[in-house]
Amino acid sequence: MKSTIFSPPPDDDHRPKNDGSLESIMAEYLERIEAGENPSPETYLSAYPEHADELRSFFRNHHWIVETPTPQTPLLIGTHVGPYEIESEVARGGMGVVYRAKQQGLERPVALKLISSGLLAGEEERKRFRIEAEAAARLDHPGIIAIHEIGSWQGYEYFSMTLVDGPTLQQRVDANEFDDAESARIVREIARAVAYAHRAGIVHRDLKPENILLSHD
Repeated sequence: MKSTIFSPPPDDDHRPKNDGSLESIMAEYLERIEAGENPSPETYLSAYPEHADELRSFFRNHHWIVETPTPQTPLLIGTHVGPYEIESEVARGGMGVVYRAKQQGLERPVALKLISSGLLAGEEERKRFRIEAEAAARLDHPGIIAIHEIGSWQGYEYFSMTLVDGPTLQQRVDANEFDDAESARIVREIARAVAYAHRAGIVHRDLKPENILLSHD
């Protein structure tokens, strides 16, 4: 049996006790916070889909006001996201979390990126995430990771990519593993990939050694 961190959305008999209006939902949430509880925004979003947009905005603003971090994508190890089974977390960034996963049916390893703010992501954030994926999917270059699929799962936007098992460029630099010839070759390959993306109208706004993966071949 596969584990999952998600419980079924509460039914009407188990909804938080209020009259269902947006004001009473927000008031109850704040009262529970003041009482020392840690209510889950996801529970409220699932229970009150008719107020989802307003509640997302409320939760984001509340976490900003009290200077606590916005809830991130939960740990999904062992969970199935569409046709992908999550195996481990690879990295976290400003917009997304990348997991190592296995694509069911094809039984191949992939990298799976989910939007980091999850159910609290607003429409504009979801749009930016999807635009990033669609732009990357149009690229076809040996030095750029290929996008396999773009989708949505339980309110989370995601896209799958070719998994690169090698180290980052920063890790290789820190280990002092390069001679002059190898350094020149890697710089040349990076420049070719970046130039190709630029010709396609795409600019990588966070290009740095930590974000460059080196394959073993």
